[in-house]
Amino acid sequence: MPSLARSHCHRRVGYHSQRLSGAVRLALMLTPKHVGFEPALKPIAQDLARTKQLLTEAGFPNGVDMVLNSPQGRYVRCAGGTYDAEGVYDPLFRSAKINTNYYNADLDGMTDEAKQSMDPKRRLELFHRINHIVVDDAAAMPLYQQIDLYGVTRRLVWKARGDERIKGYDMVIR
Repeated sequence: MPSLARSHCHRRVGYHSQRLSGAVRLALMLTPKHVGFEPALKPIAQDLARTKQLLTEAGFPNGVDMVLNSPQGRYVRCAGGTYDAEGVYDPLFRSAKINTNYYNADLDGMTDEAKQSMDPKRRLELFHRINHIVVDDAAAMPLYQQIDLYGVTRRLVWKARGDERIKGYDMVIR
């Protein structure tokens, strides 16, 4: 319940958009480039009354102190120009993985099935179900998705990488 309360208390995009010159979009675990992205799914809206209610029910009527840790780069894997939801959900939410402290047997089963399925429609259906579990359980609290902005010149031959790294050996000067 504290994780659900945490998700209801945070104002996501407005805060970060101001600091990043508007180069952010609503926060979910997947971006529109991911196979499995679901445009109709929305993040949990800020609701401070619901936050206080959930914390009180969980035994924290005066609130809680917490530390928020943040990764460097993204937890995604490039696959032919698109990203696959498996590269997000498996390492971050599959039980017994090094980066997770979340357990949901249904999500584990769907993640395993999606990894083995060769049917794109079935994989998409599974990823959409997983999307809802992650949001409904407040398994994570994505704050925003930063949109990468690069300044380049026509003299430079270079393509931005999916992992946000900028490597000089990927560039050629004309």
